[in-house]
Amino acid sequence: LSEHFVTLAEALQRSGYTTAGFSGNPIVEPSRGFGQGFERFDVEAGARFVKSDELVPPVLDWIDDHSDLRFFLYVQMVDPHTPHTPHPVEAKRLELTNPPSDWPERGMNGIRQDVAPSEATLSYIHALYDASVATGDRWFGEIVARLEANGLEDRTIVVFTSDHGEELFDHGRLGHGHDVWAELVRAPLILAGPSIPVGETFDGVVSNRHLATTLARIAGTSLGGYETKVDLFLDPLPGEAWFATSKGVWGELHREEIHGLRSDAFTTHWHLTDEEHSDPAREDLRLFDVLAQPDQTSDLVTVRGEDARRSIETVRELRERAKEIRPELVLGAGSAGMNTLRAIGYVNANKDGGEDDE
Repeated sequence: LSEHFVTLAEALQRSGYTTAGFSGNPIVEPSRGFGQGFERFDVEAGARFVKSDELVPPVLDWIDDHSDLRFFLYVQMVDPHTPHTPHPVEAKRLELTNPPSDWPERGMNGIRQDVAPSEATLSYIHALYDASVATGDRWFGEIVARLEANGLEDRTIVVFTSDHGEELFDHGRLGHGHDVWAELVRAPLILAGPSIPVGETFDGVVSNRHLATTLARIAGTSLGGYETKVDLFLDPLPGEAWFATSKGVWGELHREEIHGLRSDAFTTHWHLTDEEHSDPAREDLRLFDVLAQPDQTSDLVTVRGEDARRSIETVRELRERAKEIRPELVLGAGSAGMNTLRAIGYVNANKDGGEDDE
């Protein structure tokens, strides 16, 4: 994370808020720039995801110690991430059984992507993931309960969201980062607290990138320097969202650049080929009506190709604009970073000896 940008934590700290961050993800840590604006940032060094039974108790203590101050608290929970270790109470409540006989020793990290799993394995994958999500929900409830115990429920804005979803063989693969299907790019976004409308659901398309500008405004400050400053409660909803991966899988091709654009009811997927040599009439495209078919099973590109190509032009413009505002001196992971990524399962060696994002 480049120091070129003003983070939400920095903006709030400058406005008199005490700030703290707790991360269960070893990648989200200060040496990678994520500590900007935080007076305290707890993350375990090394290559291990810290689940909520370890992560959250210090968070609860921090709330007790700072309940008389204005504060900004960021908690990155990782319970629905491999290796899955659901809370025993949630596992029992959801009737999570013993793994099937063909369950790999490495758990979900050991599931093969090129072979369809058995029915028993697929069923266990879903049950294990559900129990892990429920574990995160259980600990999030503990945080909310601690706010209430300190009399802060009417003075605190609480936001619950996620960075991505997970594919559980919905379209033939397992994990995340490899494509832009709805199950990967849709995420919950729930806000509650003073000045937030109660019990309302807003229909429309937004991006998580609009969250920081909204919270800054509610807190009486501004991030500054951003080209688009959408406030989710004051401005019209954008109506579209752009998303992408540079580690995509498209057919037999790996490590491909895939972009997606959700605009109203339709989503376009674009496999970015070599632009200098590609035939514009034969773009690698998919188009879905996500309101009519949320599971994205019927590709409409052959009957609505012009709509898809118009979406491509929008993505091209957004991509070029992003390049223009990209800060200088943005570094790659480096050898230490790659070792961490490898150890936690984000990067595996592929059959050609290179690196594949997991």
